[in-house]
Amino acid sequence: MGWIQPFANEAAMLMKILLLLCLGMSIDFLIRLMAQNRVIEKSAAEIYKKTRMLSEERQDKENQLQKEEGNQEKVEFLYHLDQMMEQSSLKKWLTFLNTEFYILGVMIAGAGAAMLAESLTGMWIFGVLGMLAIIVAAYLLIYILAGINYRRVEKNIITFCNLLENYSKSNDDIVSIFRYTVPYLEEPLKSYVMDFTSEAYNTGDIGTAFKNLTSKVEHEKFRDIIRNIDICSRHEANYEAIIADNRTMLKEYLKGKEERKSIINNGRLEIGILLLSCGLIIWMFRGFVDGMAGLLLGTFIGNMILLYCGMVLLLCAWVMISFDKG
Repeated sequence: MGWIQPFANEAAMLMKILLLLCLGMSIDFLIRLMAQNRVIEKSAAEIYKKTRMLSEERQDKENQLQKEEGNQEKVEFLYHLDQMMEQSSLKKWLTFLNTEFYILGVMIAGAGAAMLAESLTGMWIFGVLGMLAIIVAAYLLIYILAGINYRRVEKNIITFCNLLENYSKSNDDIVSIFRYTVPYLEEPLKSYVMDFTSEAYNTGDIGTAFKNLTSKVEHEKFRDIIRNIDICSRHEANYEAIIADNRTMLKEYLKGKEERKSIINNGRLEIGILLLSCGLIIWMFRGFVDGMAGLLLGTFIGNMILLYCGMVLLLCAWVMISFDKG
């Protein structure tokens, strides 16, 4: 019966090839069918529509809370991310992006980083650290971009107020006044004001347009100015007088903040010198202690020391990169 074995092996190999061909043809047929019926495109559009509806529901819920209880210091985590996404201008570059898609992308990237780190090191702890690094980096990305826009808006607010005051002397249509300021503004405030005027003209709902404008800008003083102008537009008050008062208060605020800025910069410099000194001391200390790396990595006390040092470094890093938004 030994002569049957070669034929059996060839038959098994032939069967595998046929099955592989059938599988390939089936996959090709399914892909063509899905492309013909636009299944993937329709599914993606439906998912995007649902996530956008969820974002709008969170916005409506927050607006309702503001009407009933005033401005909220604490907001839902997802709504907080919605605001940071808007304030970071990421949506300007990636128009399809929203909070749900961003979280999904971070989760996929974090899982990939975890698997890569674990496969390279063979230690699961580095996989966890890799995932945490991706999550922290994703949050820092939108935080830093939002902070950069915050500073750009702050530098442009005085110019914006001056333009509003000048145009309000000859015009009482607040949307037109805002539109006249656009050519003289810088990004991102220029885009924010353009979006406001477009929404106000297209919908006729100036109140909602003002609310959407304040949600895009994180700067609290700018929000106060917009809220005061919104109140004026509903009561036909004198725009010029209100804007002049707000500009005076804004100048005092910026003067105080400039003084705080020098204090903060000195503090950051001192922290930097302290960290550099600590690093130098540790580098010198390792010359007197043999196997210091093994002592820190291989013992519980050493791990606790590393954990404490890591927490201190993270705290110092946060202090160094955080923005003064007070």
